[in-house]
Amino acid sequence: MELFIPFIYFGIVIVFVGVGCFGNLNVIWATLRKKELRGKHGTLLFIVVCLHTACLFFEFLTMGFNLLFVETGFKQLECAQITAVYFFALTVQNVMALVIVLDLLIAISLPIKHRIWSIRIYIPLVCLPAVIIGCIFTSFAAIEGDPESIVLACTPLVSLEATVEKCWLWWNLAVNLAILVLYGVITIIITMKAKEIAKKAVTQNACVMRKKTDEQKVLASLSLLISVFEFSWCSYIICHIILSHTGLSKTPEAPLVQMFLSIFSLVCFSQSYYVCRIRSVEYRKAFKDQIKILLCQKKKAKAKCKQEKAEKAEKETVPTTSGSNFRARAASVGVVAAVKQIASFPRVEST
Repeated sequence: MELFIPFIYFGIVIVFVGVGCFGNLNVIWATLRKKELRGKHGTLLFIVVCLHTACLFFEFLTMGFNLLFVETGFKQLECAQITAVYFFALTVQNVMALVIVLDLLIAISLPIKHRIWSIRIYIPLVCLPAVIIGCIFTSFAAIEGDPESIVLACTPLVSLEATVEKCWLWWNLAVNLAILVLYGVITIIITMKAKEIAKKAVTQNACVMRKKTDEQKVLASLSLLISVFEFSWCSYIICHIILSHTGLSKTPEAPLVQMFLSIFSLVCFSQSYYVCRIRSVEYRKAFKDQIKILLCQKKKAKAKCKQEKAEKAEKETVPTTSGSNFRARAASVGVVAAVKQIASFPRVEST
């Protein structure tokens, strides 16, 4: 039975990897295709989706290692080395979720400055803390790994030493709480702005109305994104905290339990495409175009339209009787008439 459980989880992972990678690759493709999706917020979302795709890939890869070595297990240090890149991506993506919320707060609080800041400087600057934090935790995970301890299943959290694991879990929980607090602040700011605009309805212009609408659209999209993120990732973190502080993480069954808890994280890694499709008109339009491209409908439609236009043009074509065409036709008619006249002359026989 213990050998059968990893295969069940492997099937679940395959489903999430397929669904998640399909969605994430669509978001990546849409961002690369559409210039309007490559703003500051869109670029940050692009980075998060890339990290989520990497996490899905490494979850699949790690599960493959677990199936290969299901009977022998792993040394904790070896597991830390195997999952180092995966653990780094996990850490960075959590901080990047906070960065996206901070970016929206800056855009609302300082709209002019946020707009004029160069994206080539802004994006690396706001992403740098996430990368540094990821490097710090990954380094500690590799340094503190026990070369003698054996684990039955290799996952990023199983590879962590107890102290590093607790620090990482509480850090992630703190980041999630910060996201909720900032989201509350953003909601209050947008609500207050909406009330001010409503009071000045007589003097407001189209630009202000458009700005208000954009903020509300972004907030609606962010609401669903945060809801799914908090449900999935926060549940994943809280369950691991409970395991860690109740001593259940030291039991032989803990690695298998932690594997199935990763389903929460798989939901987190797979949700961006579906949230964008539901909430964002721009992304939804881009996704529909991409589906048509994949199904070759767009090319077929263009070819059919071109053929119909050509046929219509042929039907509507009427012979012209002006200009050079008229003169050529008149000349040809004159030649024919002259030939007929010559042919009608009586023949004279020679003597």
